[in-house]
Amino acid sequence: MSVILSNSSPLLELSRGHESAVLTCKFLNSGATAVSSGLDAHLCVWDLTNSRNFVIDHLFRQNPAITSLGTLGGPLVAAGASSSQIALVDIETGQKLRSYSGHTKAVNQIHTISNDTFVSVSDDGSAKLWDLHQKKPVWEASTPYPLFTATIASAHQDNYTLYISGLEPTIRAYDIRQTSGQELFSWTSDHADSITSIDVNSTHKMCSLAFDNEIHIQDAKQRPMRDSRFLGIIDASSNDNTNKFLVRNRFTNQERHVISGGSLFDVTTKEHLVDFLSVLKTRAAVIDTDYDQESNKVLMSSENGNLYVYQL
Repeated sequence: MSVILSNSSPLLELSRGHESAVLTCKFLNSGATAVSSGLDAHLCVWDLTNSRNFVIDHLFRQNPAITSLGTLGGPLVAAGASSSQIALVDIETGQKLRSYSGHTKAVNQIHTISNDTFVSVSDDGSAKLWDLHQKKPVWEASTPYPLFTATIASAHQDNYTLYISGLEPTIRAYDIRQTSGQELFSWTSDHADSITSIDVNSTHKMCSLAFDNEIHIQDAKQRPMRDSRFLGIIDASSNDNTNKFLVRNRFTNQERHVISGGSLFDVTTKEHLVDFLSVLKTRAAVIDTDYDQESNKVLMSSENGNLYVYQL
């Protein structure tokens, strides 16, 4: 692992782990470990404390791109691939423990619900809920269009509302306790293009990012407080996503901020607060982002094959 520490910014650059775009990244162990994957079809595990890394190869036949990761209990990670497969991996041993099949097209995002369960969404238009101990999904719902993103509201142990969106900029909500997979409610967003990422905070505010380079703040409650769900726009055009990657956004810092594309924004004022990558003088698109609340660190993956860790 090559680590570059800038004197003018609390930022680490992680290189020599990937040969091409890094589509997904996650923190583990309170920000001491990171795991990443992408077009080069392997997992890279980064020991940030000791400046070491190692690669886990050959999780899937024909080495498809690994498009999404979800962290589960302990060292377990769920990895979704462009081949439609999902693998459960122990990143301490490097062993694949189980495969999950059910999707027919690329898995675009995995969202962890608990140490034992996660949701996946796919180009096949379906959302599926998985239990680690069962090979087939325990719940599913289908839509007419490819799905790019899924989330459940944070900090709600008793919250069972799943939100999904994708090619069609409609946001759909489901109660995953209802075995029928019937839609609970939905709304057409104000985005002018397909939605690549959604995140919902503990007060049921949603931040949604689309190919129109806008982050929309919306009321995600089943019964909103006012006629319009729309609460404002953040301009995210500073991230040069010309290759149309599924760029992610998420709430951070007690949900006061949104991070996306290498930038930090204020939810209330919509102000652009930090450009994380300006110190490195690179404008490569930032694709995925993770945030560890305990260490207050941000992890970002880039189309140039590198990752970046920023201490807020």
